[in-house]
Amino acid sequence: MNVGQVVSSVTDDNGYYSQVVPANTDFSITVKPKNYGGYNKVVKVDVPALTPGEQRQVDIVLPRLVRVYGKVIDGESQGMRASVWVETSKTCTESVQTNKDGQFSIYVPEGMKGDAVVKARSQSGQEAARNPETMTIRVYGGADGSFQLYEDDNESNAYLKDECVLTDMDLKWSIGHFVIHKAAGRLELIPQKRTWTVEFWGVKDTEVTVEVEGTGVEASKKYDEALGCLAVSVPETAATSEIIITLGAPELRENDVKTQVFNLLNQAEIPYMEKVAIMEILDKKISNAAKLTQLTAMHPEEGIVGAVGEILTAIE
Repeated sequence: MNVGQVVSSVTDDNGYYSQVVPANTDFSITVKPKNYGGYNKVVKVDVPALTPGEQRQVDIVLPRLVRVYGKVIDGESQGMRASVWVETSKTCTESVQTNKDGQFSIYVPEGMKGDAVVKARSQSGQEAARNPETMTIRVYGGADGSFQLYEDDNESNAYLKDECVLTDMDLKWSIGHFVIHKAAGRLELIPQKRTWTVEFWGVKDTEVTVEVEGTGVEASKKYDEALGCLAVSVPETAATSEIIITLGAPELRENDVKTQVFNLLNQAEIPYMEKVAIMEILDKKISNAAKLTQLTAMHPEEGIVGAVGEILTAIE
């Protein structure tokens, strides 16, 4: 967090900061985009001068953001380094860099208007010359949703002229329909045929049917009980074919909170007795809010409260 041109300060886990500034001098407090998850607007608060010895609390309200994350892969489905950003017809975020495995995380304003597209640009045009023949899509159940897959030549600036391929996908959760619509646009930029795997996360096992252009096809199904992941693999089909996957009885599974927290703590480098105390709190017949309060009062290692809290509140 930059305070004028004088010094910088970093907030703690709760968002609090403290900084000594010159007296009798107006200044501004600025949160720059590079410190705020790819959001491309500077947040600035002007502060009137303080008298010598005066202390003043200045609260800064940042726009609420939502997290977009994923993995950039090459034609062999291997992770790759790339620049990634989110774009609408009117605005875009700052670009972020993937790690060596192609994974990225970027934050966008919750109220960002328009149809958003996630775009990526490889660090080397050679590295991503071909779009993949095998695609894996992750779908999270519980509500309707839609997504538009964007693909270009991965090399030139032709995307600025909308020379790309768009593939729309829709989920109608109440009836268990997931549709991969026909690819549209510069079809020569993508393989003529593709193999799709659609993973439904956080769901119970159920029967699945698959239709390609209105005709039923044989598709393989695999369910991972531990992860609550139902994977449906669709045979190779034309990119211009519409695919409809129907879940027989779409239903969310209950999270195994105790097992998930146990697995988390099993990998955590904290004292054994602290792990035991956390598990004892989880076993109590009290609300999740009360459990988090007691957990916070323990003052465990940094990050433990947030990690356990994320698992607890995921069911609410």
